[in-house]
Amino acid sequence: MQKKITDTTAQNGLGQAPGKKLLKITSGEYAGRMAALVQSSTGTIKLYYADAPYIVWSAPITIAADAVDNAFAAAITSSGNIHIVYTEITTEYLVTRKLSFAAGTWSVGSKITIFNGNPSYFPTVAIEPGGTIWVSYTRINGSLYYIYVKSSSDSGAT
Repeated sequence: MQKKITDTTAQNGLGQAPGKKLLKITSGEYAGRMAALVQSSTGTIKLYYADAPYIVWSAPITIAADAVDNAFAAAITSSGNIHIVYTEITTEYLVTRKLSFAAGTWSVGSKITIFNGNPSYFPTVAIEPGGTIWVSYTRINGSLYYIYVKSSSDSGAT
């Protein structure tokens, strides 16, 4: 089956990083619900979702309006909370937002800065079964590229 979700004017609508952009809730009342994250235009990342058999997708939910037109990444917990990581346009800092899932809907949390030094790009994110979140990214300093990794054990709050 093939289903068009949306159009995009973004250079990389699904990002460049190998991170997942199509996520599935694996437990609870909404197990099987899928969420698709798309950069619909420069700056804007949106979420669409559908339940099996995935024929009808939701109206878009704007997740970010300040993302560079480049790679972003996301990971989902078994209960449906989504952590998205992207580079902010104005600062080129690496930031995250938590999308909390409750009663069948996602609510977008506040933006939290992961790294506020040199420009940072190409994030990937993973969540351990115990809840620790890991983010890897590239920090750019002139012509040098550094690979970093950070973790959070408090659901991304710090």
